[in-house]
Amino acid sequence: METCLRVISQEEFQVSSWSGGTTTQIAIGPKEAQYAHRNFDWRVSSAVVELEESDFTALPQYERWITVLEGEMVLRHGQGEQVTLTFGRTHSFDGGAETKSWGRCRDFNLMLKKGACDGTMTVLSGCAGQEQMICAERKETVVCYCYEGTFCMSQGDDSAFAGPGQALILEGNWKQAKWKAQTDAKAVFCRIWNR
Repeated sequence: METCLRVISQEEFQVSSWSGGTTTQIAIGPKEAQYAHRNFDWRVSSAVVELEESDFTALPQYERWITVLEGEMVLRHGQGEQVTLTFGRTHSFDGGAETKSWGRCRDFNLMLKKGACDGTMTVLSGCAGQEQMICAERKETVVCYCYEGTFCMSQGDDSAFAGPGQALILEGNWKQAKWKAQTDAKAVFCRIWNR
C-alpha cells in the first residue's frame, strides 16, 4: 500500500446510538470492516455518555484505550480499583473485562484486536508552534483527532490540516512524518501497527 495522508471530515464519520448515548466512528481498519460484525482490526471512535452510570459492551477479542474529551469518567473493572479519567489521562484495559462507568462525559476510544495489532493513545495539548517528528519502524497507521485548534501533519512532500472536529490519517509504507500545532490546540493521537 502506498503512503496516504488525508483529512477525515465529519461527513465521513458514522454516528450510531447505544443505550447510554451516541457513538461516532472516526476511522476503522480495514475500511470495509463493520463494528457490529466485530470483524475489524482497529477502530477509533468517540462516545457521548448521557447516563450517570453505564456498563461497557464486552469486547473480549479487543484491547481498549480510552480518554475523556469533556467532563469526567470513573471506571471500574470487575472488583478492581476505580480509575478517574479527565482530559489528558489515558487508560488501557482488556475489552473483555466487566467494566462499569460513572459520569456524563464525551470519551474517546481506540480498540485493537488481540493478536492482530498493537497501538498507543496520546493526548496532545500545547501552544501554537509545538511540533514533533514521528518515526515508523514497521507499517503503521496514525489517526490524529483534532478537538480544538488546528493541527498539521506532513509526510514527504504531502501536508494536511485538520480543524476542530476533524481527523488526520496517515497510513501505508511511511518511515518519518511530523505533526505541528498551528494554533493552541488539543488532540488525541493514536498509533496502530500490525503484529
